[in-house]
Amino acid sequence: MMCEHLPKKVEALETRPDGLFAYGFHNDEQLRTHTYDTTNCETLEHKRINTPFKDVEGIAWPGSKCVLSNTELLRDYLESEGYQNIVIGDDGHISAELDGETHLAQLDSEVIQGTPSGSDQLIVTDIADANNDGFNDFRLTYPSGEQQTMFYFGSESQQPPVREDVVIWNLWDEMNATLVAGDVQTAISYLTVSAQRKYQPVFEALLPHMSEIVGSYSPLGKVFIIEDMAEFVVYREIKGELKMFFVYYLKGEDGVWRLSAM
Repeated sequence: MMCEHLPKKVEALETRPDGLFAYGFHNDEQLRTHTYDTTNCETLEHKRINTPFKDVEGIAWPGSKCVLSNTELLRDYLESEGYQNIVIGDDGHISAELDGETHLAQLDSEVIQGTPSGSDQLIVTDIADANNDGFNDFRLTYPSGEQQTMFYFGSESQQPPVREDVVIWNLWDEMNATLVAGDVQTAISYLTVSAQRKYQPVFEALLPHMSEIVGSYSPLGKVFIIEDMAEFVVYREIKGELKMFFVYYLKGEDGVWRLSAM
């Protein structure tokens, strides 16, 4: 079919998958991409697309619908449920705010293959508590048919307090890891000020042998924790005899445990 009276100053032209033309004007003050129906030789005003541009030089129209990733589908779902400040980490850890509360979850590393659903929507199904933490969890079914469990941990206010001995064990392991890595400055940040003055030259002198030393003693064992003081113990075999060494931590006014003596 031949059409007369075509729009003037068309500067960009593309055929859409539905057979209509999409075009843009030179210096188009309407800031729109226009649609032209060659069957009836007319511009379809109701199918114009708003754009932030007034001088579109070219148009490339995708031949098929964009496919969202599983992460994008989950983010869209959470947004539709009213969640904000959504963070989905590469490790599958999720945090999202709803009504002023931050909620926590974790995606299972196992993704089960399935048959495509024929829908482009993520399907979220409540399931029983799968990890025995007291909270029901969710099964995610993606348009591809893939299924994945999302373990829900509740809100931050519902999390159990962290045990003090676990905190100290983590601090001990972190300090030793920095020593093995040769980073004395970071290692002494785990110590009280007075302990820093005492142990920094010791750390520096033993640094070439630190990996061997750290590997030679037992895991840190708890003796007692009383308010802002804690006593722990490690064992190390020296010349065939098992020796006991006590390690002391103090909690500062800032609430942080620091090693004070060993």
